[in-house]
Amino acid sequence: MFKYHPLLVCALLSLLFMGERAAHAADAEPMLTQARQALADGHAQQARILLEPLMVQQAGNPDYDYLLGLVYQKLGLNSEAQFALERVIMVDANHHGARLALAEIYQQIGESALARAQIQPIPLEQLSIKDQQRAVSLMQQPKPSQKIFELSGYLSATVGLDSNVSTGPDATDLYLPALGTSYTLGNAADFHDWSQIYSAGLQGSWKLNEQTWLMARGQVAKQNNQRRDDLDSAYTNAQLGILYKQGDNRYAGMLLNQFYWVAEDLYRYYWGGQLNWERTLGSSDKLNSYVQYLNYTLPNNVDEETAQALVGLTYSHRFGKGERVSSLYGDFNIGKAWSFEDQYDDQSHRILGASLGGEVPIGKASQLSGLFSIERSDYDAVETIYYQRREDQLATLQVWFEHPLGHGFSLLPLFSYSSNRSNLPLYTYARYQGNFSIQWSF
Repeated sequence: MFKYHPLLVCALLSLLFMGERAAHAADAEPMLTQARQALADGHAQQARILLEPLMVQQAGNPDYDYLLGLVYQKLGLNSEAQFALERVIMVDANHHGARLALAEIYQQIGESALARAQIQPIPLEQLSIKDQQRAVSLMQQPKPSQKIFELSGYLSATVGLDSNVSTGPDATDLYLPALGTSYTLGNAADFHDWSQIYSAGLQGSWKLNEQTWLMARGQVAKQNNQRRDDLDSAYTNAQLGILYKQGDNRYAGMLLNQFYWVAEDLYRYYWGGQLNWERTLGSSDKLNSYVQYLNYTLPNNVDEETAQALVGLTYSHRFGKGERVSSLYGDFNIGKAWSFEDQYDDQSHRILGASLGGEVPIGKASQLSGLFSIERSDYDAVETIYYQRREDQLATLQVWFEHPLGHGFSLLPLFSYSSNRSNLPLYTYARYQGNFSIQWSF
């Protein structure tokens, strides 16, 4: 009986595999030709439609992967392009076109060192004049900043008019079913007042390596009202976190803390944290998802302790060229607030929110921004003074304009309007604010 030698079996299987791949490559060549022409004509999306159905059979074929990588690169899909071009280099380390395209992607996402590493093995004399210029341009790109520590901040002074500094109902008396009579609101009713606000902020970042940064932010603010000094307020915010960047993805974790005073008494403080994952989608779009947890304590209310958890998604898009770049972003979030003590169970509620905002350049250096947000809160417990569950819907519109004056100074006029519609009259209010700020940034 004839015995098969193992080496002979391996050789036969290799020949069969190579023959099958060659057959697949030959079958796909007409489609590759159409895709090349579509890409050359500026129809990258059409080329993508032609190529992606072939991925199962053609992935690993350098001609296919290189063309697919160029298509993804043209569409701004950097991660997908990177994977395709890396497959080319794994098969053919001397594929100059794939190395150049991959270097351009690395440079675009800020990985200058990786971009140079792709170009260095290429003998420039073997490239066309156009590709030589591409390679030289990429090699001459400025190296990443070597600064280990960066610090920025601002000082701001604001004067403004507040139509409802107390956020109270537009009424002097309200009927309360639990009392069976009307109740005079007194200072709890809405109140017009002028205010002055002073604030300052600092932000620092420490570069741990090419992908990782440690970040810290701090802010203090003080508001003085002209007549209602019992509603003067102040707060401090502090954040400490770490940012990690990998390709088109950014991951961040932040610790959060705030203290809030009213009339010099500590009214509320919280601590918590937030996790973010941001992914770049092409050259102009980003998608950010986040999870946030905050734990609140109200010292003046027998140390009442409550908490709030949110999950959200933000999508942003930039359009325009050069310095005339505008942006549009939208956010959606859902969450829950609850009390740790049964006697304060009336604070537990479900949260559903959404917002839409954007920025538009005005003139050479000024910028107009706007934000509209809406938040619905459905409370779990029955209100004892109304004998029903509370349902609120808060809508807010903000419009502000930033005009630089030079030497770090800017003018910032701002208008905002908020309206809380509740099924319980005690919590229904409207409020508008007109502020004018001067800010110095460094």
